[in-house]
Amino acid sequence: MAGLRERASETFESWLQAVARVSDAPVAPALPPLVPGAQLAGGRFTVGRALGQGGMGAVYEAHDAQLDALVALKTLAAGNPELLLRLKGEFRSLQDLHHPNLVTLGELHEDRGRWFFTMERIHGVDFLAHLRGERPHEPPDLPRLRAAFLGLTRGLRALHRAGKVHRDVKPSNVLVGEDGRVVLLDFGLVTERRAAGEGGRGEIVGTVAYMAPEQAAGATPGPAADWYAAGVMLHEALTGRLPVSGSREEVLAAKGAPPPALPPDVPQELAELCRRLLAPDPKERATGSDVLRVVAPFRVEPGTTPARFDVGFVGRTNELRTLEELFLGARLGQPAVVHLVGEPGIGKSALLRQLAARLGMIRSTVVLEGRCRAREHVPFRGIDGVVDALAAALRRMDDAERCELVPPRLGVLRDTFPVLGAFGAAEAEPIPEPRERRREVFALLRELLARLAERRPVAVLIDDLHWADADSLAALEAMLRPPEAPPVFWIMASREAPPERAGAPLFPRARVLGLEPLGEEDALALARDVAARRGRPAPDPARLLAETGGHPLFIEELARGGGGRLEEALAERIGALEALERRVLELLALGRHPLAREELARAAGEGVDPVARSLHGLEAEHLSRHLDSGFEPFHEHVREAVLRRLSAEARAAAHRRLAEALGPEGPPESRAHHWHGAGDDARAYALAREAADAARDALAFDRAARLYGWALELGRPAGEERAALLRERGDALVHTGRGAEAAAAYGEAAGHAAPRARADLARREAEQLLRAGHIDEGLEAMERVLADIGLHAPPRALIVPTLVKERAALRWALRKPPRAPRGSFSPEALRRLDTCWAVAIGLSQVDPVPGSFYQARYARLALETGEPGRIALALAMEAVPAASSGPPGLRAERLLALAHEMAQGVDAPHVTGYLALAEAGVAFLTGRWSTALHNGDEAVTIFRTRCTGVSWELATALRFSLTCLWHMGRVRDLLERTDEALREARVRADRYALTQLQTTILPVTRLMRDDPDGAEADLEEALASWSKHRTSLQHWQHGQARGLWRLYRREAGVGLAELDASLPRIDRAFLSRIAAIRIFSLALRGLLGVAAAAWGQGDRRALLKGAKRDTAKLAKEGFASHMVAFLEGQIAHLEGRRSRAIERLARAARGFTERDMRLYDAVARRSRGLLLGGAEGQRLVQEAEAWMASQGIAEPVRFAAVLAPAFA
Repeated sequence: MAGLRERASETFESWLQAVARVSDAPVAPALPPLVPGAQLAGGRFTVGRALGQGGMGAVYEAHDAQLDALVALKTLAAGNPELLLRLKGEFRSLQDLHHPNLVTLGELHEDRGRWFFTMERIHGVDFLAHLRGERPHEPPDLPRLRAAFLGLTRGLRALHRAGKVHRDVKPSNVLVGEDGRVVLLDFGLVTERRAAGEGGRGEIVGTVAYMAPEQAAGATPGPAADWYAAGVMLHEALTGRLPVSGSREEVLAAKGAPPPALPPDVPQELAELCRRLLAPDPKERATGSDVLRVVAPFRVEPGTTPARFDVGFVGRTNELRTLEELFLGARLGQPAVVHLVGEPGIGKSALLRQLAARLGMIRSTVVLEGRCRAREHVPFRGIDGVVDALAAALRRMDDAERCELVPPRLGVLRDTFPVLGAFGAAEAEPIPEPRERRREVFALLRELLARLAERRPVAVLIDDLHWADADSLAALEAMLRPPEAPPVFWIMASREAPPERAGAPLFPRARVLGLEPLGEEDALALARDVAARRGRPAPDPARLLAETGGHPLFIEELARGGGGRLEEALAERIGALEALERRVLELLALGRHPLAREELARAAGEGVDPVARSLHGLEAEHLSRHLDSGFEPFHEHVREAVLRRLSAEARAAAHRRLAEALGPEGPPESRAHHWHGAGDDARAYALAREAADAARDALAFDRAARLYGWALELGRPAGEERAALLRERGDALVHTGRGAEAAAAYGEAAGHAAPRARADLARREAEQLLRAGHIDEGLEAMERVLADIGLHAPPRALIVPTLVKERAALRWALRKPPRAPRGSFSPEALRRLDTCWAVAIGLSQVDPVPGSFYQARYARLALETGEPGRIALALAMEAVPAASSGPPGLRAERLLALAHEMAQGVDAPHVTGYLALAEAGVAFLTGRWSTALHNGDEAVTIFRTRCTGVSWELATALRFSLTCLWHMGRVRDLLERTDEALREARVRADRYALTQLQTTILPVTRLMRDDPDGAEADLEEALASWSKHRTSLQHWQHGQARGLWRLYRREAGVGLAELDASLPRIDRAFLSRIAAIRIFSLALRGLLGVAAAAWGQGDRRALLKGAKRDTAKLAKEGFASHMVAFLEGQIAHLEGRRSRAIERLARAARGFTERDMRLYDAVARRSRGLLLGGAEGQRLVQEAEAWMASQGIAEPVRFAAVLAPAFA
């Protein structure tokens, strides 16, 4: 045994000597050797003795403090760019492949210019020493030979299935451990496997004695070359000698001859296998399956890592077509950026590989592929692979082309990207300031890509962008930033939404392409392909689709398992795992959150190193995945399959181990989850409350609301303790914008609270119901609150005179100088103040006249407090109803000025937000769209980024902004922002925000997209859950949107009748007192009358008379002269007065231009063009329709008929 250990040490060191020699390239300036005790990666690795050293590199033993284990650490002896490329290539080619018969690679690091990677420390002897040992001249132990060759075969098959070819298989690169495990080593020469039919020639590398004939001839080697080398090893194991010996030239010359005969005592099946493995023609050579049939005829092959060459590429036709079209656009000089998003296993990487292969077939195209990896700790890891590919592409060019491409100062990149250091001369005086140097690096990368793209089509493909570091994202942003970004095609894939900064997309021009599950036809094709490759029957189509939902990963899983149930296929694979791997996976499945390696090790009762190896294997098998925060099951299907295997007792015991492993410093939520799973709800309740409080303090309100709810379930507290938790949950829900849920929490809390707290909770409940659009329930609750504090709503019939009286009192109060702030107020006074504010806000955009009464009352009460912040709020919001009478809005402007004066020195973001919101409202009501849009967007930004609990404010500001975009004709912005606002409203289940959208902008955007059915569905849904007991602003908005929908459907007569039927209700609700409502109602009625007259949907004379009457009324309003001219032009056209019509339309167009109303302007010009005729008229028509189409209006002519029906 001692001799075996000595031989193992010698063999391992001889192998390390070999792997240290990675290239015959000229030696660059040497790096100082590492000495025992040296530390790398911030002290994580402590270097031990040198295990192997050559001219190009060295391998050391090192202690990994994080794993508490010995590892082998491979580094370079010189900073040569080519050597560095090879070192990184060796690591990246195999780091994701896990197999018992392949050496496990650890992590790639860079530390102060020294690059290295780690791998498992192997203790064993080489392949021949294991088989022949100290009896080199005696026949080998055949069972031992079969077992060893089986391990080698399995390792090579795994490598080939991953799309790789080793190119240097030989006895010193295959070690056999004391436990009999066979491990294939040294991937320094590994290369990509070529698919069938691909040609080409490659560099001649490898060891001559084991080199296949085609490899020696310079052809690009495939898997058959590795099987030839295995055949040489088999011959050597059986005979003790090489098939061919002699000088290098003699050996190479003999490669094409048939192999020599083996001694007669060699079993026939092994002799025949050896002969076939050594066949000169790779097409006639034995394969891995042939080897298995000989060395392990009765063994069932264990599952191996799913690999890229094990499955054909299927489907994604539409996605590929889209991507190739964008690539062609980049070839024409327009940079294109695509962000490919999809959940794990959905096929993002496969799509990128397929796209790279297709683009690589286009003449002269440069495809730069990179991937961000969690196990790489190097600068700019998000783009390091792309830069490596760029360096490799430059090396393949001839000197002349390279000289034209390379910027003269490219050598500046040497410190940041050493692989580019061979190109260009370094700056004589490097830039000392780090930020300037960083900008220079980014600028040089951008310039290099631009120069390359001028000469060749360039595509950059980056996978797993979610692992990119902040520096890489900054570099990408710099390279993609307009103007004059390089005309390169970029596609970046990640499992998460595109990266953002301060709530805005980091790459705003990127097109987001979501990858969905495969359709039925493609899913079945993939399943048939996988099953055929495994020699299994195709799965039942109905079961396949029901079980997998079209998810490619689970289609492959099910097809590999023979087409049964997905659960059974996963259970079979989980059951075949090694014991520790299965135990680790069970712990991951029980985790509420991702778990760290150290936590898993403590819970499993194992060291970190074996647990890390188990995690590597689980990742490779697509059973777990690595996140920034730890490890978790790869997919919920995996979690469910694991948990079904565990008994209740086993689950409880594992939960307890995890709870104890997390310790007192572990995350409270995770500890609560595991103590609950262990059956200790008392501990779980206390920890859930602690986690909820921590989330609240960290402003993670969604999480806090969930955790407070969970704590209520766990502890079932009663009385004031329950009321306190419910109030905390309500507060958190308010901050997330879920007002209706918050109201329910406050309402329940009021039933458990002490009397002194009950009134405030009732007021909060009513306020949130109103803000969330639950108007009837909110008003009913608010009436109880008002009665409780001695405030009573005035009767509906007396609301106007009561409002006039309240406003008069407010004007009188405003004449007095503001009071000095009072130190304190009674709780009753504060409740009255807060209640008036709640009702004023809740009704201001629903029932504005009663809302204005409470707003004026709040303003008077606020003036009594003397508090500048409250007074500024009161004056700002009082300015909005003051503008409702229309322009010029002088009183509203005076109130706004006074509000700003009071707000000086008030450090409260919500006050600043309300000032911007009020300015937007005043500008909107007086027809100043650009100003209203600017202020509305400012309010949105303030509320979104600096405030919480402001969902009503956000929805209101967005409504102003979106409506302004519609009037201004900024259609593309309108479509994009409406979609985003709709998603937010639905996610929050915010009835107010959703109804605001569905009664204003959303139906219009549907019409712009030529979707009248969608608009009708929105209009039907809008009022289905809205107040049935009062006419609100939303009812008027609904009538306006429905009128436009009727115009789009050419049902003007019906639309006019519907509008006429609704207007009396609008009058009775006092809404017609608002100038903007009068103006828009008259404009729509005039358009419907013109349309009905033009389309023969009623008495033409009476309809035109009514349209003239509406236009005359409209002319008396302050800011409607442009709309008046527009209607007059259409009426004149229908009356046959061509000159009058042309003049009116020209005037309307000028008015629209002055007010930045581009869509109306385009339609007015188009209408005028139709009247003018000739070349000038045709030009106006074509320009208008082209502009509308460019903005995203699907049917410009049909949509123009909505605004100018006289010309339809």
